[in-house]
Amino acid sequence: GCGVQCQRHFQDKFRWNSSNLPEWNATEFCNRLGDRRILMIGDSTMSQAATTLMNAAHHDGGQCQTQMSFFLSDTLLNREYGNLNRGEHWLDLVANHSKRDNDIVVLTVGGHVLKQRDLTRVSNTVIDQMVELRKKRPGLQFVYKSQQPGGCSSQIANVSWTPWEAARKFPWKRKLYNFNYPFLYDYDESTIRQLQAHGIPFLDMRMLYSRSDAHPYSRGRGRVTDCLHFCSPGPLDVFPSLFMRLLQQNFAVPQCI
Repeated sequence: GCGVQCQRHFQDKFRWNSSNLPEWNATEFCNRLGDRRILMIGDSTMSQAATTLMNAAHHDGGQCQTQMSFFLSDTLLNREYGNLNRGEHWLDLVANHSKRDNDIVVLTVGGHVLKQRDLTRVSNTVIDQMVELRKKRPGLQFVYKSQQPGGCSSQIANVSWTPWEAARKFPWKRKLYNFNYPFLYDYDESTIRQLQAHGIPFLDMRMLYSRSDAHPYSRGRGRVTDCLHFCSPGPLDVFPSLFMRLLQQNFAVPQCI
């Protein structure tokens, strides 16, 4: 991803804490993963999350990073919706690379589908496809990853703000790397409701709407502002703990919105 462009000026001084979020333990994570493989499919934001998880497993001694793979699929459906269409259809990737019935397939789509109505249609289609594939391969475990949010600002959110408030109070600029940031929160909320209805678990990243300070160009001098990618290492370090909680809870579907 673009996170490498933060190295000259970014130092992460904050860490997300929650009583519902376990402390990351690579050994426990790998033990719970067992012989299963994780296929993470999506755009460059999924690549950043996947790299974070792989590095956490490797550097903290878990040694199951070889059971994790990232596959590029900007729109998941192999169709262009306004901004690139790299990679294959997600169903083809699963067919070609998932050989075990107990594999874990993590999907996300967002930044490369520029119109809100198109993004809703893509999400609905992907969820329907997950439901149908689950009937054919009931051992597969599907997971959806929400968007990697943040805002465009040199500030960090007020600690009293909810993610919903942070998503609306931070400014965004209509520049090249703005993507479709202004409506991603509402899109995720709608998608999560559908996932709950179908019993599909999700990795909820919305707490990171408070981290408007941690984007590649958020402190640049008039340069293009990237609201979507995160500096790394940084806020995405929460992703491994979120994934470990899913394993601990045997992929129970969260009921909160």
